[in-house]
Amino acid sequence: MTIPYDYYKVFYFVAKNKSITKAAKALSNSQPNITRIINNIEKAMNCKLFIRSSKGVTLTEQGEALYYYVKSAFQQFTLGEAAVESINNSDNRSVSIGIAVGITNNRFNSLLRKPISAFHLANPDIKLKIINAPSPVLLANMREGLLDLAVITTSSSDINETNSGNVIYAFEDIIIAGNAYRDEFIGPISLTDLAKYPLVGPGKHIETYEVYSRFFAEKGTTFHINIETTSPEQAISFVIDNLGIGCLSPDYVEPAISKGQLIKVDLIDRLPKRYVSVIINEAIANPSAVKLEDYILKSN
Repeated sequence: MTIPYDYYKVFYFVAKNKSITKAAKALSNSQPNITRIINNIEKAMNCKLFIRSSKGVTLTEQGEALYYYVKSAFQQFTLGEAAVESINNSDNRSVSIGIAVGITNNRFNSLLRKPISAFHLANPDIKLKIINAPSPVLLANMREGLLDLAVITTSSSDINETNSGNVIYAFEDIIIAGNAYRDEFIGPISLTDLAKYPLVGPGKHIETYEVYSRFFAEKGTTFHINIETTSPEQAISFVIDNLGIGCLSPDYVEPAISKGQLIKVDLIDRLPKRYVSVIINEAIANPSAVKLEDYILKSN
């Protein structure tokens, strides 16, 4: 199956905007042509990618799977453009920043928004390019020279092994369950007992999955995900619906716990410590990125 790159671009904008009309406007194209391209992609892939309605379009299961990878590809294109621009800019008047998807908006506002804004106000001629991706993807981008600076989530073992990066925030995840499990989790349970329940969370190659896969293995238990999700919000929704047990950062789950939508599950074993760390790409040594890192560290 060979699908032109421009077709994927159309698919990306339709999925991102959840509307053929908005995608056509963003691409300076016509709605009939956008519709034709989407139909051609669906025909080539032998499946429906969108569900059409009067309110717009929503992704099917197949569409969600394709969008996950196409979105990552377009982020890579953006980073590639930033890398070329940085090379062309002899005085490095731009900074490409990666921020882990596990960092909530509230945590971004408390840790990063103020120093980034202060940096830009003091250096208005320095262009900033910010992307969101899982921590392992950001680290790979750093190695490939596509990012000047990254703010990632790491575990205690990562910190011990690499001794790299500057920690600006520490936290422990919270195990959560729906109200149907309230009578089953009266006291602390063992990790072995927890593993008997269906688990809801991210799939492989996501930093959170790797942390807990390693943690369960160290305790002699197998880690498995029964419902794989692409976002913390999805995981919380399924846990509220009593489809499994989840484990997410306090920023995500505490509001639902306070509303009585979720219960906190206490574990006998202490969960791994998690950290938000700032990593600078020393191979590129962009002086503007070093200056921005200093703003972030001094603010925290």
